Amino acid sequence: MVIFGAGASFDSDPNDPATPASHSGSRGDRPPLAGNLFWAGYGGFARRYPACQGLLKRLRAAAPNIEPELEQIRAESQRKTFMLRELEAIRYYLRALIDATEAQWLEGLRDHVTTYTHLLQEIEEWREELGSEVALVTFNYDCLLDKACRSVVPELKLKGVSDFGHGKAHYVYKLHGSTDWFEEVSLSVTVAITGVGSDFENELIDLAGYIHPTGRYVRTNEQTEGQEPFGRLRPAIAIPMVTKGGDDFACPTDHVRYLRQAIPVVSDLVVVGWRAEEQHFQQLWRSSIQQARKTQLRRLLVVDATRESAEGIAARMKESMDLSSGVTVESAGDGFSAGLQTSVFRTFLDDAH
Repeated sequence: MVIFGAGASFDSDPNDPATPASHSGSRGDRPPLAGNLFWAGYGGFARRYPACQGLLKRLRAAAPNIEPELEQIRAESQRKTFMLRELEAIRYYLRALIDATEAQWLEGLRDHVTTYTHLLQEIEEWREELGSEVALVTFNYDCLLDKACRSVVPELKLKGVSDFGHGKAHYVYKLHGSTDWFEEVSLSVTVAITGVGSDFENELIDLAGYIHPTGRYVRTNEQTEGQEPFGRLRPAIAIPMVTKGGDDFACPTDHVRYLRQAIPVVSDLVVVGWRAEEQHFQQLWRSSIQQARKTQLRRLLVVDATRESAEGIAARMKESMDLSSGVTVESAGDGFSAGLQTSVFRTFLDDAH
C-alpha cells in the first residue's frame, strides 16, 4: 500500500526536487501544501465565492495549522449558523484552487510526466514479477495520481467514480474527494435555483443550512447508463480538519468498506508526503485490524522533506495506528522526487522479494 499526502503533489516534478526551504514558505508555483491553502496570493479564488471571505483573515492567521482552526469554525457554526454558509463556500474555494493550480503545474511539465508516473512504473514492474496486489491511498484532491494510473496501468481507466476503490490487482482510494468528483445533495426547502456557473454555485452555498448529502457521487461529465440524471451537485471535497467528524470522507461508502478489508492484509506500506494527522483514518486503520484480528504489516517506509520529519511521522503512525513493534521502519528525508532519483523506493521494493 502507498499513502500519498499533499507533500507528494508539492514535490511531483521529477526534474526539480522540492527542498526543505521550499516547504517552509508560501509558494504559488507548486501544488499547495495544506498550510498554504489560504495564502493571500490565491485571493482570486475567494472573489469567486464571496461567502468564504469572512473566514480568510482567521485562516491566514492560523497558517500553517489550518485544520484545527477549521475544526473550531465547524464547532462554532453549530451555534453561529451564518458560518455554515461560510464553511460551505470553503469547499468550493478549495476545488477551484486545486483544479487551477494543478492545470498550471502540468502546463509547466510539457510531457505531464510526474513523480507519480515514475513511482507507479517501478511499482508495476515489482508487482507483475511477484503477482502482488497494490492499493493506492491519497488524501489529495488533485488528479495527478489518477493521470499517472491511466498512463502506467491499463486496468485503471478511472472513467467514473465506480472505477475507484476496487479492481483486479489495483485499488485506488481518494478518501477526501477529488476536484472532478461531485456529490448529489437534497434540500430541505423548496426553492428554485436559477443561476448558472458560479451564480448557481453561490446560490447553493447560500442554502448551506438546508443541504443534505445523499452519498451519491458522479465524476465530471460522467453519465451512468440507465440511471436518472443527478440533481443538485456540490464538490466532493472534504474540508481539511483533524477529525472530520460527520464529514469524514468524501467518497462512496463502499470505497471505505473495501479499504477496511484491505488494511489487515497489507504487508508493505509506503508513505509519501503524508503527515499522519487525520484521526479518522487512524481510527479506521485501528478498527480494521481489530475487527480482522490480524495484521500482515511487516515493513514501513516513510518519505518526507527531511529525515527528522519522516521519523516523526513514523513515530506518530506507530502510536496512533497501533503498528506492531515487529514492523521494520525506514525513513528517507530527501522528498518524493529526490527519493526516486536515489532509488529509495526501488530498494524498498527489491527488499520485498
